[in-house]
Amino acid sequence: MGKDHDLSNFAKKKISNIDNKPKKVTCVIYTRVSSAEQEKGLSLETQKEQTEKYCKNRKYSIVGYYGNTYESAKSDDDRKEFSRMLDEISAMNPRPNRIIVYSTDRFSRTGSNAIAEIDRLEKLKIALESVLEPIDDPFSSAGRFLQGIHLLRARLDNDQRKEKCAGGIIAHAKLGYWMWRAPYGYENIRDGIVRPTDDAEHVKSIFIWRNEGASLTEIQRKLKAIGVTMSVQTIQKVLKNVFYCGYISSSIVEGLVRGVHKAIISEDLFLEVNNLKKRVFVEQDNDEHLPLKRFVRCKCGSHLTGYPRKKGKNIWYYYKDRGKVHSMNARNLVLHAKFHELLSRYTLKSDLIEKFKTALINLFNEMEKRNTNTKHSLQMQLADTEKKIALISRRYALDELPKEVFDQVYNELKEQKEITLSEMEKIKELGSNLSDFIEQSVYICKNLNNLWENGSLEVKQGIQKVVFPKGLIWDNDAQKFEPEGCNLIFQKVAEFNEIGAHFGVENNKGNSHDAESSPYIALRGIEPRFDG
Repeated sequence: MGKDHDLSNFAKKKISNIDNKPKKVTCVIYTRVSSAEQEKGLSLETQKEQTEKYCKNRKYSIVGYYGNTYESAKSDDDRKEFSRMLDEISAMNPRPNRIIVYSTDRFSRTGSNAIAEIDRLEKLKIALESVLEPIDDPFSSAGRFLQGIHLLRARLDNDQRKEKCAGGIIAHAKLGYWMWRAPYGYENIRDGIVRPTDDAEHVKSIFIWRNEGASLTEIQRKLKAIGVTMSVQTIQKVLKNVFYCGYISSSIVEGLVRGVHKAIISEDLFLEVNNLKKRVFVEQDNDEHLPLKRFVRCKCGSHLTGYPRKKGKNIWYYYKDRGKVHSMNARNLVLHAKFHELLSRYTLKSDLIEKFKTALINLFNEMEKRNTNTKHSLQMQLADTEKKIALISRRYALDELPKEVFDQVYNELKEQKEITLSEMEKIKELGSNLSDFIEQSVYICKNLNNLWENGSLEVKQGIQKVVFPKGLIWDNDAQKFEPEGCNLIFQKVAEFNEIGAHFGVENNKGNSHDAESSPYIALRGIEPRFDG
């Protein structure tokens, strides 16, 4: 016994991997609005105030502020403040532990791209936290699942807004109005009206020179001689653009539409120029056919790329491994069929839906408890705004305020009230619309294959990142995928399926099993932890 006691001094201390939260949490705050108009509604101030309260309640130490301006989140590449934040916090020593945002859609609306960015930050031990969608442990599988759902829903919301706007754009485009940025040689005036600029003469010269037999490089040299710098690729685009002969060609309108703008060249000249060159090469490959590109790695460690190959009148798509160890080519349809098989393991069986719903409700009810503080802050803010509205209304009624001042202040307060009410609706959503949220989650879990098979590229990549956050490995010899890890929610779906099949759930309508022998136990242990 004494020996055992002596030897125990040499045992290494146990390190817990469960708690990812550091003892002292440092963070940066990121705020944004998508347009200058939103700034008038004090949305930036609201975000800053609420995120600071959130940090104070959790005893987070704020080490920096980013954003505080208007940036659209539909594309992360064009957001200067967003990019600056990511670059700076990645280079900090020590790095902050958290990025705090008012709501997940303030961080990004790009769906799968945002999930990939979250994964990159996680490797740096940096997590995203949202005031309106608090997750106690963003590093846990349950936390990553919920965050992935929030980011994909932000993308869905962005797409739905685009669809509403697209209706008006399509209607105008059908009438011949150009609703986008004017091409070279034109300038935008208003409401889809464009007019030629001085550069229109350069466009005309490009077509004339090409019709006379000049090569693209010769045209480039001629342009440079008159002070115009243009790449060969841009010259090619100019020569193929029917806009210059008076027509509109757009992916949102079928066929060509006669434009209301003034043509720079004649139709005859455009046709003559384009008959000089026959198409030899296949158009640049469409990633819609290669959704697994750069998501899957070969066993040698290199990521699979993809390319198209033209065979007669058909175009075939291939995945390719360009690793140094060996090379591999495989038809996209082969890998997609194998991925379909893999995804089937994580697709919820219909006879287990109700039990799975019960398990999810328990999980999401725990998350709802975390919203109490934010609800209280919003209620206080609403009461304060309503008090101010009542005050200025009384002063106006007593002729203490001129109408112009009253109208301005009242409209600002009214807009602030609408914003607060909107945020309160958001935070109520998980509770009041819990059944809808559960239905959406179950819908995804039971229709994984169909959603992936019939979805757009964004949907496919979003599903891939949510189900397999760390990607997949392709074993070409065994012709199968090996997950590097699976989101715990979907891992539990697989366990549900296996346990349900083992106990014959579909035949147990009249029987009652002990809790330990029920498929419900598959979700035990995934509930988020709550400290203190």
